[in-house]
Amino acid sequence: MPVTGNNHIHYILSIRVTAGGFSFFVTEGFSSDMIYRDTTTCRSHAEMLFMISEKLQGEKIKSREYDSIRVIVDAESTTLPASEYDEEKNKDVYRLIYSQTQLDDKRMCCVELPEINAVELFPIDEQLYDAITTIYPEAAFTNTFASVMERITHFSMLRDPEEQPLYAHINDGELFLYSIFKNKLIYANHFHLDDADNAPFFLLSVWKMLELDAHKNFCFISGKEQLASTLMNQATPFLENVEIIKYGLDV
Repeated sequence: MPVTGNNHIHYILSIRVTAGGFSFFVTEGFSSDMIYRDTTTCRSHAEMLFMISEKLQGEKIKSREYDSIRVIVDAESTTLPASEYDEEKNKDVYRLIYSQTQLDDKRMCCVELPEINAVELFPIDEQLYDAITTIYPEAAFTNTFASVMERITHFSMLRDPEEQPLYAHINDGELFLYSIFKNKLIYANHFHLDDADNAPFFLLSVWKMLELDAHKNFCFISGKEQLASTLMNQATPFLENVEIIKYGLDV
């Protein structure tokens, strides 16, 4: 449960769930230094549910009290203006975007991005949700896309709102692209990468679509270090202001 007072250590637990397993990350406060990390590979959904329950109740996790517990899942998501979000209709809205997705055994979750008046909507497996919240009912759920958007949004708040940079976040097999202008979300999309060398094509295509200036506007790249460095080198011949940025612990 959350802890109050001035003398305790502020621990944060992050749980990263993928199709093949899950990882635990424990940090002190918002430091990027990990106190504990554990990754478990699972051969089936049933095994994952069992193992995540077992490890959440194990001494290495339960021995600490956490100020914050965040669960990050891999799930396709869609970004909505906050004014258009309706909790009662969220499954219908999601089906308009992902018509082939089975939602009968899913719980719809959302992450609010108040700085840019947007909401990120995504599904999570109902059994996984129950397995975690039975032990930690205060756990907050997000997905990879929303987690990256939160970090980029916070970074953008430190920039001149009159700028319109393009943000690119690259990991194995996926590229996220965002643009924020005057504290409003102008563009958000993610692309599946069969080949990492396709990333500059998507980046430059979106740059052209947004009519950004290759000499004035900035392109900020984050994500897996080697992929981000490669993408920067590929974009630099075409864009003058390309920088790599880091948001701390990348889980």
